[in-house]
Amino acid sequence: MTTENGPNAPCRRTACAEYGAHRGGLHLDPASALWDGPEITIGALGHQQRDAAWTLRRLATVDNRHEVDVAVYTFAREIHRLREAIGHLRVDRDRSVRAASERALDCVEHGKIIVDLEAQVHKCDTARRHTEDARRVLLGLLHQITSTVTAMRTRTKLGEPLPSGAEFVDVLDKAARKTSSAHARMWKK
Repeated sequence: MTTENGPNAPCRRTACAEYGAHRGGLHLDPASALWDGPEITIGALGHQQRDAAWTLRRLATVDNRHEVDVAVYTFAREIHRLREAIGHLRVDRDRSVRAASERALDCVEHGKIIVDLEAQVHKCDTARRHTEDARRVLLGLLHQITSTVTAMRTRTKLGEPLPSGAEFVDVLDKAARKTSSAHARMWKK
């Protein structure tokens, strides 16, 4: 299929004027002298593979640069092909697991077990969320106490008077009550 901008369409790059008329696809062909190199393909790789490809390219000498670029490009294409194949396998596995689950639900005993397990998972997830929310509330109290101590140390360094013991206890009491009620609300959700 030929489109206006496809690989079989004429190249429209102004930088290519000196090469004469040629197909734009030659810039994508590792066997072509007009090949742009593997930069675009390498850029689409994962972080570790991309770093490895750039390292290989940096280690190449002037004499073997093109061969290294072609090898890196080939490896990058193979990585991409394998990723797509793995994606298909994962989808197929998920479909087979889903089909097995549906068949198990048809069986009265297995269906009951699955429903019970799903309820347990839901309860565990709810408890995890409540625990995380309560943990954040407690971390807020720790942050507030740390901020108060830091402010008092700053006042001491500046020579300013510190609040009385009763005022300090009142501040801590207020923070503790506020945290306690927020903590309790997290568990009532």
